[in-house]
Amino acid sequence: MSTGLNNPRPDTYGDDQACKLPDRRTEPISSAEVGLVIGFPLSLSGVRTPSVGTATLAAVAVDFPDYRGEKRELVRLRESAASFDSWLAIESNGRLSATWQIHEEWITMSKPAADYKVQGFDTEAYQELSTEIVDRVLEVMELRDLDELFVYFPDSITNQDQQLDNAFESILPQIGLPDRENGVFNYSRLRNMKGSGTISKRNGNVLWAIWAHEFLHALGLQLHGPEPSALIDASSNYSFAVSAWSKWLLGWLDDDQIACIPTDALPAEVDLVPIETDPAVDGIRAAIVPLTETSAIFIESHRATGHSANNGFGNGLGIGDLGTYGIVVEYLDSDKTAPYDPFTNDESAGTRFLYPAELQAGARDNYGTMAREEWPIQPLTFLGETVETPQVNIDFTASTGFDSITITAKT
Repeated sequence: MSTGLNNPRPDTYGDDQACKLPDRRTEPISSAEVGLVIGFPLSLSGVRTPSVGTATLAAVAVDFPDYRGEKRELVRLRESAASFDSWLAIESNGRLSATWQIHEEWITMSKPAADYKVQGFDTEAYQELSTEIVDRVLEVMELRDLDELFVYFPDSITNQDQQLDNAFESILPQIGLPDRENGVFNYSRLRNMKGSGTISKRNGNVLWAIWAHEFLHALGLQLHGPEPSALIDASSNYSFAVSAWSKWLLGWLDDDQIACIPTDALPAEVDLVPIETDPAVDGIRAAIVPLTETSAIFIESHRATGHSANNGFGNGLGIGDLGTYGIVVEYLDSDKTAPYDPFTNDESAGTRFLYPAELQAGARDNYGTMAREEWPIQPLTFLGETVETPQVNIDFTASTGFDSITITAKT
């Protein structure tokens, strides 16, 4: 595989409207403020945080009388904000930037941590704590049209202190906005808030990436990547890069960077520029074959560079060692939220990864530090492999600085 780009073929497939799958989920879409989307248009989410332009963000550190924070920890706020800004500039192609307010002193709550009885992910449990946090922040910081407030909790409070059996039932996990006045909150001051508890520090998790994931929700995305998938797009950890699907939905990719290929135009040969490549480089970032009004086959290319490199998040190893490359194939369904089981062959199950036979059979080991049956965090299809679906085959035929694929229709 060469590392240089050698004039990838441009998008010549015309109208992309058939690939802009509409969000048609019938189950309730829940959010404190709005319904978040997995399909087009983004405006259905109703969010007021811009995906293009400038977002206003803030970070504060909150501790407790019995679990105090240390001065050295406050450095993480600015370091994380800088890493977040670098990620956002690359992923948004410079189309969205952030301005920050950072309070560089600990804000101590009025009661011991255990008195707030906050564990797990139940929103009702954190109402008292989140209400007090907002009230205290308003004493030290002007909040007006703030798109998101990130709350950092000290290293001194741990799951072990709480005698928890399940790491996911952690103390102070992902605190959100409080409800005010029977559920009505003053969003003119603060639109979103997330707190990073012990779950965000398990196994060396990266704080700025937690913020990035939550910020994508603030931009209106439910996030549609199959689970397990990228932490940024879903909940695992093979890449911190935003998928081409999410970028397109956010307006971070243009139509001429998406090859929308109807089945009657097959066979087709497509050159995919890796999603980690400098966004200023011309070329197609994803190929999509629409199957129905709400379903499609989606293909993008990856490299173990940039935000897909070995970042050490949790148990993951990025997409692999330096030089690792391949394509990711998914079945997209904008009528259903993604299922958990990544190996399902059930056509009704919703968005999922599609694997070549070698990966499905476990004939090659590419699952980072976790056993295949536990969490297949490495969904790459390698050069020379074929992904077969009931409708089409995707052959990974060549790789230079970009990846070439051939898509053929099943007869």
